[in-house]
Amino acid sequence: MSNALLLHCKETHKQTNEAIAAALKITPEQYEEIEDGEVLITYKQAEALGQLYGTHGTNIYTSVLQLDTLLAQRQVIKILKFENDQLKEKLRKTDRPTPAKNKKTRKTTPAS
Repeated sequence: MSNALLLHCKETHKQTNEAIAAALKITPEQYEEIEDGEVLITYKQAEALGQLYGTHGTNIYTSVLQLDTLLAQRQVIKILKFENDQLKEKLRKTDRPTPAKNKKTRKTTPAS
């Protein structure tokens, strides 16, 4: 998932991937990986973006980390739901009454 903050900053400041990559001292392809959320920016890169966009690098870095955390949580939840569904299906298939469950209990009387 794309980093909405970086996309917004790029669009509102009318920057290109090449210009941003030059400010970060990376290739445009490496910047695209950052913007696409495949790679996290470093604090130093966030500071460079802050200078480019006229804000504190800490704000950018914190926002990027928050977004990454939310995306990671979304993936973990998705995986856990999938695994939970698989376990439910496995239980449903194996949850057949055992003979012990079907037997009627007999009342016994104590021997005299």
